[in-house]
Amino acid sequence: MLNSEIKPIATEWQAHQAQILALFEGAFLRTAIDNRGLLTSTRHAKRVARQLYDIIDRYINETHSVNEVDLLTAKLAEQGLAISSGTQLMQAISSLDWLTSEDIAVNQEIFLKLTQFQLLFMDRLANARELVQHKVQENSQFALQRALHNQLAEQRKLRAEQEQYNEKLGDILALSAQLALIADETKMLETATSGICQALQIVDVTLYEYFETSRQWSLRSSTANQSQSDLWLSTQRILLLNRAMWEQDEIFADEPTDVGADNKLVCLTLQAGNRIYGGLIVNSGSLPLPEEFVILLRTFGQGLAAQWR
Repeated sequence: MLNSEIKPIATEWQAHQAQILALFEGAFLRTAIDNRGLLTSTRHAKRVARQLYDIIDRYINETHSVNEVDLLTAKLAEQGLAISSGTQLMQAISSLDWLTSEDIAVNQEIFLKLTQFQLLFMDRLANARELVQHKVQENSQFALQRALHNQLAEQRKLRAEQEQYNEKLGDILALSAQLALIADETKMLETATSGICQALQIVDVTLYEYFETSRQWSLRSSTANQSQSDLWLSTQRILLLNRAMWEQDEIFADEPTDVGADNKLVCLTLQAGNRIYGGLIVNSGSLPLPEEFVILLRTFGQGLAAQWR
């Protein structure tokens, strides 16, 4: 065979593109199960094979950039390429029988480049996998620290809420004891209204009396501004009181205002035994009353109904 008929390996590499791609794809498919993350899917076999073929082609022809191998191995490692998969992919190069064919004058320098690339690729892949593992460990430690921090913050929050609840409960019990000493009904109801408003630090509280014979509600006391008196016996509020009486539960509702955000209302009845003595409508402003405050309000309402009787 004349030397002019002999093709250099760089040309042979391109001439055998289909075979090389098939070998890379097969190697990937056989070891995809060893990968992690994105590259566990065999759908990426063709893409990985093409990336390897292209970079080796540039490497052989010395048209690759200095850090191109580093970038590819880092990307593949982040996507989950295992060392075993990388090894199989590199071994696929060695299975190309035409590389050592006697019919081809092998350019020793180019052949060495293929070997150098295999070593370089595995070295960079190992480093990249180590960096990925280190990053995973750092992220795990950070996630654990963040979870512990959030847990401690939640515990502090719960403790603060419990302390606040206990403080408010103490204020309500003290208020109930104070009400028990007031003989005048009107003064007792006014003190109850202002006292619960102050104890729970809410916008305003309005107290109603219920007349069972006429099935009517009557205003008894309110901490709201006198300018809001048209709301005290509005149709909406009477309907709320009736709903609370019929459903025997707290009723939550929004009340339109002239300043934008609706007021959040809580309505409950004051019942002792089988008799309903009155009802409370609590306005907590634009923010809903916390659930634990609703529980305190219910406790207060039960005590007030018993004393009203």
